[in-house]
Amino acid sequence: MPRLHEQPNTAAGELILNRETSIQSAQLQQLISVSRISLITSISLALILAFIQRKVIAPESLIGWCLFMALTYIFRATTISSKYKQVTSDERVIYSRLFRFRLGVLMTATAWGS
Repeated sequence: MPRLHEQPNTAAGELILNRETSIQSAQLQQLISVSRISLITSISLALILAFIQRKVIAPESLIGWCLFMALTYIFRATTISSKYKQVTSDERVIYSRLFRFRLGVLMTATAWGS
């Protein structure tokens, strides 16, 4: 059975591809629209945790964690910037943006787990 991306150039194949692309685009827009508050909350929690743990954790480790968190948040902030809010129907652009968004979430999870 052919995959979605391997379908022939038929009207039905293009319709399915366009529908999937439209759904992916809408999902991306929804994720980006709620990410700003999530990012602000996460930064606030990281700062509170670093402040509370400053006397318990070695300064080198805490500074390293804070730097990793900062880089992660900068990466995530670029994925929710205004250029990503522009709606597009280009499948490659949508998948690239979704990949970057998911990578940012994965990086944040890794930073919080370290």
